[in-house]
Amino acid sequence: MKQEPGKASGKGKDLNVIIILIDGARSDRLGRFESLDSVVNQGTLFPNMITYAPYTFATTHAFVTGMYGTENGMDSYYGVKKFKAAECKTLQLYLHEAGYYTVADLLSRFDFPEKGFDDYRVYDEQKDDLLKRHLALVKEISGLSSKGKKFYLFLHYASIHTEWVRNVAKKFDDFSPEYFDNRKKFAKLYNSYFSKAADYLKAVFGEIKANNLLDNSIVVVFSDHGASNAERVGEKLYGSYCYDYTIKAFVSFINKELFPAEKLEKQIRCIDVMPTLLDLLAIKPDTSFKPMQGKSLMPIIDGKEEEEKPAFSETAPLGGPWPSPSKPTVHAIRFNGWKLVFYAKPKKFDLFNLAEDPKEKNNLESKFPEKKKELLKLMLNYRPGLKELI
Repeated sequence: MKQEPGKASGKGKDLNVIIILIDGARSDRLGRFESLDSVVNQGTLFPNMITYAPYTFATTHAFVTGMYGTENGMDSYYGVKKFKAAECKTLQLYLHEAGYYTVADLLSRFDFPEKGFDDYRVYDEQKDDLLKRHLALVKEISGLSSKGKKFYLFLHYASIHTEWVRNVAKKFDDFSPEYFDNRKKFAKLYNSYFSKAADYLKAVFGEIKANNLLDNSIVVVFSDHGASNAERVGEKLYGSYCYDYTIKAFVSFINKELFPAEKLEKQIRCIDVMPTLLDLLAIKPDTSFKPMQGKSLMPIIDGKEEEEKPAFSETAPLGGPWPSPSKPTVHAIRFNGWKLVFYAKPKKFDLFNLAEDPKEKNNLESKFPEKKKELLKLMLNYRPGLKELI
């Protein structure tokens, strides 16, 4: 008997898991590239997934632990050694212990820890053909499925990042007029890289389908963060600020028996994906490790939960006006259509009504002191130490 779409909590325990990360893919490009839309629209798409950090390594650690860097220790560009591996159980370790053959192909060993992977690969972003490489890997791992072996495959597609670094980050600084005065030019350039990423996704998804993996797998497609298109002086790439063009990402869960093909606009967090997968796979959280902060999305998908959860983000800027690569100094909380941002170094706040001001142009801090107070209280739940700076 087929399961009713969206009623699958705990019903996917025998399924493979395939996760495809499209690095640097802005959520506002959804609906503009047929190749990408043809894939993500086959499942339950959340176009408002708020990421923990506007750069990869802190976000991927949050993604595979279900908790923010405030808890897992990985909260800055230079924070990899601070990751609390003994206290935070990763998705790969959960699945490995559950009998999955676990494989990853990554941009860097800083993406997340190797422990829990049977096959841990790192490619050369300057030389390797990621499409060719990942098509071959999908075909390779399909052999396990045909033999009745469950697998977990994580593919990191980083070409948007690679090209944006090569053609923007290495040519301009965070204040270059020739970059920030030519927004349309660089938005068009970004779109060209996004288009290639969309074509990559369509091809890899086609290979998944061709190898008969769609029916016995959960496919998750997500972006880790967005990227500047010259919107704000001080941020040529990402990581200087916490504006929506970098912290608003997306995720799509694909399996026709588990997820209806629909778009859910409700705000979710990147930390919610891991507990959703554990919920579907009937894997209980290990109480000998720190508890996950994220929550399963199945109640939202089932239509049983309406309340939005606050989304916390922060960054430890490599550059921009207030560099601090070892410690996060820009902190944001996003909730019910509002966002509060605290900049620790200049000690200032921005308050935005996102429903009326989606481009975040008008700081309403002085006009809505009670809203600021409400959001600040939520922010301090994640970073209580900020109270001493405010």
